[in-house]
Amino acid sequence: MFRIGKLSVQRVLLVFALLLGWCGAAHADCLASCMIDHDCWTDNAREHMTSYGKMCVEARKTCDTRCAGSAYGAIAYGEKSGSWGMSGVVPTALQARKDALDFCGQHGKDCKIALQVKNECAAVASGGKDIVVWAKADTLALARKAAQTDCIDKAGDACDLRHAQCFFP
Repeated sequence: MFRIGKLSVQRVLLVFALLLGWCGAAHADCLASCMIDHDCWTDNAREHMTSYGKMCVEARKTCDTRCAGSAYGAIAYGEKSGSWGMSGVVPTALQARKDALDFCGQHGKDCKIALQVKNECAAVASGGKDIVVWAKADTLALARKAAQTDCIDKAGDACDLRHAQCFFP
């Protein structure tokens, strides 16, 4: 019998198969939960696709991406300095927080995490002298719109979208 270290190949393959089964079940649970969140799930998988049409086709794409793995992002903001920083797409929440704080810290020493996302999109908008707002959503368009709307509510019409990004694996 062929061995890898102290383990036989059969045992290694068995462990791998078990892990693959668990990951598949986790993906299915995530997918079902996500589709329910988008109002696109019934007892009959074909029914949801035909009954709701394009909306559920798009939701399925979003859910497949979301359930494939995890990607994190964060926004840090310094209230006194007005500085902000957004991380890039990273595999851990800790790295996202660190990156956002590091970037924000280049322009201000009072930075704190304002928003953290996992498999979502985020946007930052600013207006007036001291208005900086952020938002998160399932899509880039929705995150941009939410940040712009919040900014206009607080600062009036003089708002600019500073940055928007999706954090997907």
